[in-house]
Amino acid sequence: MKKGINPIARARSGAFVLFAALLVFGSTQVFARGSREAPERDRLHVVATHSIIADFVQNVAGDAVELTVLAGANQDPHVYEPAPRDSRAVLDADIVFENGLLLKGWFDPLYRQSGSSARRVVVSDGVRLLDYRGDHGHGHDDHGHDHGHGDHDHGHDHDHAHGHAAVGEIGEFRILDRGA
Repeated sequence: MKKGINPIARARSGAFVLFAALLVFGSTQVFARGSREAPERDRLHVVATHSIIADFVQNVAGDAVELTVLAGANQDPHVYEPAPRDSRAVLDADIVFENGLLLKGWFDPLYRQSGSSARRVVVSDGVRLLDYRGDHGHGHDDHGHDHGHGDHDHGHDHDHAHGHAAVGEIGEFRILDRGA
């Protein structure tokens, strides 16, 4: 079995960090103005390094921010190649939410080269990662080993492998939702 990081636990913990950062930063910048739907010129300019973080930002801040997503929903944030427009978005940002961990290789150079002074919030900071012991969704006798155990991009759809881990977490989210 492969030893790794439970992506759902990481996302749940990252959501809390993101919420807290938006609450603190946003309350002093936007929400103090008295309206959740601020005019565009008054909105906080926020950049999210990928679509999952952008979803959290959008759900927490709503129309109070002007949100730019660098690596969109159909792009792999592990291998994303920034475009010139990304540099401009980072330069114009008031705050940037980034994942950290293994998804920051391309962002550090982009931030430096943009000349931005935006506040950076690494949503994985302070998150205690859990060991995740699981396979990648199938036995090893049904195909050749032309990939390493850390390489899951070998022509198979592995979304089902993460489903097993997600099923147990869904109930917890529903319980948390009812408490809100």
